[in-house]
Amino acid sequence: MLGFIILLLASLANLIVGLFVLLNNPGKTLNRLFFILCLSLIGWTTANQLSLFFSDDWQVFIAVNWLLFFVVIQNTTFLEFTRSLLNKRSGLFSKSANSIYLLFSAITAFLAADHLFFDGYRIDDSGTINLIPSSFITVFMAHAVYSIIASLWVIARSYKSSRSARRRQLRTLLISAGIIFIVVPITNFVGPLFLNSQEFIKLSPIYVFVFALLIAYSIFRQNLFNVRFIVARSVAYTGLLASVAVLYAIVSTVLTSFLDYLGQGDTVELTTNILLIFILALSFQPLKDFFNRTTNRIFFRDSYDTQKVLDSLSSMLAVEIDLKVIVEGSSEIIDSALRPSFIRFAVFKDGDTFMDYRVGKSIRQSIHRPMLADITDVVATGDNVKGKARQFLKDFDAQIVLKLRTNEETVGAILLGQKQSGTVYSKQDIDLLTISEKELAIAVQNARYFEQIQEFNVKLQEEIKEATSELRASNTKLKELDEAKDEFISMASHQLRTPLTSVKGYISMVMEGDSGKIKPEQKKLLEEAFMSSQRMVYLIADLLNVSRLKTGKFVIEPAEVNLADLVEQEASQLKATARSRKLKLKFDKPARFPKVWLDETKIRQVVMNFLDNAIYYTPAGGEINLILMAKKDTIEFKVQDNGIGVPKEEQAKLFAKFYRAGNAKQARPDGTGLGLYMAQRVVSAQGGSIIFDSKVGKGSTFGFSFPFRSVKTKQALLGHTQEESDRPELSE
Repeated sequence: MLGFIILLLASLANLIVGLFVLLNNPGKTLNRLFFILCLSLIGWTTANQLSLFFSDDWQVFIAVNWLLFFVVIQNTTFLEFTRSLLNKRSGLFSKSANSIYLLFSAITAFLAADHLFFDGYRIDDSGTINLIPSSFITVFMAHAVYSIIASLWVIARSYKSSRSARRRQLRTLLISAGIIFIVVPITNFVGPLFLNSQEFIKLSPIYVFVFALLIAYSIFRQNLFNVRFIVARSVAYTGLLASVAVLYAIVSTVLTSFLDYLGQGDTVELTTNILLIFILALSFQPLKDFFNRTTNRIFFRDSYDTQKVLDSLSSMLAVEIDLKVIVEGSSEIIDSALRPSFIRFAVFKDGDTFMDYRVGKSIRQSIHRPMLADITDVVATGDNVKGKARQFLKDFDAQIVLKLRTNEETVGAILLGQKQSGTVYSKQDIDLLTISEKELAIAVQNARYFEQIQEFNVKLQEEIKEATSELRASNTKLKELDEAKDEFISMASHQLRTPLTSVKGYISMVMEGDSGKIKPEQKKLLEEAFMSSQRMVYLIADLLNVSRLKTGKFVIEPAEVNLADLVEQEASQLKATARSRKLKLKFDKPARFPKVWLDETKIRQVVMNFLDNAIYYTPAGGEINLILMAKKDTIEFKVQDNGIGVPKEEQAKLFAKFYRAGNAKQARPDGTGLGLYMAQRVVSAQGGSIIFDSKVGKGSTFGFSFPFRSVKTKQALLGHTQEESDRPELSE
């Protein structure tokens, strides 16, 4: 009876452990394999116990054959379980080799189920049943030896390369495997078969029970399979149901007795039910919270709410742009949730670390981007990597590396040491790191860009400061040169004007016959010389005006001017020049035109410049029209030609000082670029505006426009009004 009680306890323990693992993740191969392993252990120990219990020799023979069948299933499942748990997929455990092994296992199981491992049995003089092995028993032995050695080799090899919490898990698994696959074969197979000793067969349920206890210990204390959540909640709800039942029984008993004592027997059931419902409604939630907190303290001392951690991380990353703050803040949040022995945050720049932040002790060796080349997963743990990746984690004594990758590059990495609690990193931990990776990578990349912009701004400010200093020095020098130039122009203009006036006066006297009669040919030459001297006078006037503008001595001296007469005079002076260049110069002088209040000398110079330009920039055979009109509110003067025109891209600069268009330089290399500049200044200084329109190859229009209110005659300014008969006819 004691043997069956131990068998029942051992089977129940294995079944519970197997169910916990299976229910945690029914779709996972690893969990299903462990559940099958637990069932095979139950089948093996049950068949083993029945072989001792049965008195009929044939029943014992059948029980032993089924015992071997379950041993084959058990050995095969355990090897597949260890191979899947420790991710051994190459070499001895390649896909093809594993397929051959599974086929071998199926054949071995079939031989066991068909009772082919024994030719029969015999009963000795003491009544003991002795089995007679067949030649097929070598198949069973070969399968058992291979399965046991391969399983232990996988565990031992992984144990050697693992560290800390993972190593403790493997140590427990190795002890469990040693009991089942070393002690049990010796006591339950070698002893009875070769030594005729069956004394230790009775201990089989104890072995299985110890195996279940060791696995349960690894599940609860070492987080094997990560089923603590199911265990914790199972314990919590079991405690809750037990507490509710006890509370219900106590309250029901007390109320029933109290109501019977008061003589209220007829209302006992109704009153009791109402009060119980009320009490349970008030106590259920507090009891549930109590058991949840209690089980959390037992099973989840290092638990955390993933969503709260992610929310905290997102809130921090959303408002911070400083790289140091992001690195330190992220490290603190991850550290508070996962509780690693150390956390190390490295940010890369051009292949090298330019920020290396640590929480806790870690190896001070520098981390470089190429070191992570062999780590292909976003989150890599010490138990699922190999080769150079495993060596990298070993060199830095780390258990986890989280690569921070954007679409363009790896911007950094986070290294985590073993957990302070001694447990391995759970699926919840890995999921937390995986989810937060992309957000962390983008935040780090943005912070890097921000730092680069800041560094660039600082450098740019320094360069601007240096360039500004150089510009100031150059500007000072240019101002000095400009002042010297203006001074020279002013002095030269004054010095040139006196002899030029004499030249112009003498030419005029000769032309008028003061020194005797001259021939027509001589007069023509003298007229050309006189016009050239006149242009020289205007040029000197322009230079003087430019100098006066610089020194603030440019003064408008308005007077009453007959603009129609002024234009006619300037046109008459240039008719000969126009004729010599085969140009038609037309001016229809208005019959009546109001006198205006302008600086006659300067406006004459403007008219002269417009006419002179039209003559020199219009090819032979061209035509120049002078238009002077008085409109309702303005007076306008235009010089229209069909000359070379001004390129559109150069029109905006045309009225700048010393500027000349490219085609103008080719047509007239001796120009100064001052005529139009001074024309604009003279016109604008008197309240007018320049008229300009031009198309390359079709000609140009230059002129000015003055509103009547700014050029009224002196009499109008003094309050006298012209008679209507004196007003010109206004053209539209």
